[in-house]
Amino acid sequence: MGLILRPSEMESGVQQIRSELNNMKDGYSGVMQTVLGFSGNEALQSQSWNRAKERIQETHQCIVQGMWAAQTLVEKDLDSLEASMDGAEDLDEDELFMQIKNLTEECEYYEFMIRMYQSMQVIENFLKPAIISSIAYQIVQYQKLLKQTEEELDLLKTKLQMLFDKADETSGLFQEISALLDAIDCAINDAMFYITGQGKLSGEKWKIEISEAVQRLEEKDIFMEYYFACELGVSLEAFQGMYGEKLVSEIQEYTKDYSIQGISDLQRQEINLFILEKCCDCSSVRVEDGKYQLCNVSGKSMCEVNPEEVGATVMNRAFANKDIKINYIAGYLKEKLQIEDSQVAAIMGNMQMESGFSPLKWQGKSPDDLYNPEYIQLYADGINTSGGWGLIQWTDSGRKRGLYDYAVSKGDVSYFGDMDTQLEYLVYELTQGGYKDDFIDFKKITDIEEATEYFCNEMEGPDEELAHKLKREEAAKAILKNIEKNK
Repeated sequence: MGLILRPSEMESGVQQIRSELNNMKDGYSGVMQTVLGFSGNEALQSQSWNRAKERIQETHQCIVQGMWAAQTLVEKDLDSLEASMDGAEDLDEDELFMQIKNLTEECEYYEFMIRMYQSMQVIENFLKPAIISSIAYQIVQYQKLLKQTEEELDLLKTKLQMLFDKADETSGLFQEISALLDAIDCAINDAMFYITGQGKLSGEKWKIEISEAVQRLEEKDIFMEYYFACELGVSLEAFQGMYGEKLVSEIQEYTKDYSIQGISDLQRQEINLFILEKCCDCSSVRVEDGKYQLCNVSGKSMCEVNPEEVGATVMNRAFANKDIKINYIAGYLKEKLQIEDSQVAAIMGNMQMESGFSPLKWQGKSPDDLYNPEYIQLYADGINTSGGWGLIQWTDSGRKRGLYDYAVSKGDVSYFGDMDTQLEYLVYELTQGGYKDDFIDFKKITDIEEATEYFCNEMEGPDEELAHKLKREEAAKAILKNIEKNK
């Protein structure tokens, strides 16, 4: 049996793999909580206990690295597989060879008939004009059939080569992952046996397997992705969406010499201090009793942050900082939509009235600026009956479903509450989607009051009594001043 390509089936398989990977990760997380419960138990204090906890913590760190490496490798391979299948059609090697064989035989037949009729033209002086004309006609017809069949044959050969190319592109996928997952299983089993006194933490084989997988990934400059995902519990993409590429580049430069393998407590502290100082509106950050103190100009602590809460604190600060959001959204819309400052302000004046620039604004609920996946999932579960959602309060079921589908296509439902995702979808609606024509007219308006009202009426469509159009215009004018001030 030859090669077979079924893109639709492969797409379904990709989604199943992603689902199984998430289930596997959830299962591992439960075991890891048990492991952490042991290593973090302060009631167990003695030299031998501390040594045991230290070894468990080392194992825990190795397992976390392995799980992250596995997730990264699988996602990379799945992305490669999906990219390879994009635009492809169903192909079957055996069917293609059979069709090529049949068409080749047809070509040979047409060539034979052409030669035969051409040989008859040699004796045309002895033939009647009607017969000569018929011979010429038959030659032309067979030549047309031959050309058409040869084109079909070339197309089939191209498809066959495409099938072979796709096989080459995907043949190496997922080869690394099997051994790595086995190593992670061994590490977790060793850890559990060690905790229960049924075994030792020897495990040199799984340590080497995980270490080598991580090392291969480290060569691709992924320290930042790992640190944010595994140490801070925050998506690097979400962080960049809040704080911009410039800060991410600064952190990248700061951590360029750090390695995923063997991050020390001091290094964690240094990185966390750097990130907190950059992201939080405070004069300085210091460490006191193992916690981070966000201080004012006089050195007095305004807020205390536990090490495990650094990621959540940084993201919540971004959501709570209106200036960060305004500057980021304004820059994004200006770049992606190629519009004037007054038009940017007109859109954002409406946005401020709709959501206060919160991608997590749920109509009728108290404002929630905390990036909480459970909160996002709660809204998504009732998407057909829930009110408006997000930056511009998507309310129409079709538009809202479009945003949801786009968000989920990026990974999971958490993207439904992600600022960058919502801005991307808004840009799509205005430039390629259902509001393309309205946006063309919008770009012709230079007066900020007219632009604000037009966007409100045509793109937002709120209840007339609740539109508060004057407040939208006032907000737009204030934002325009802010944009011009920051130029």
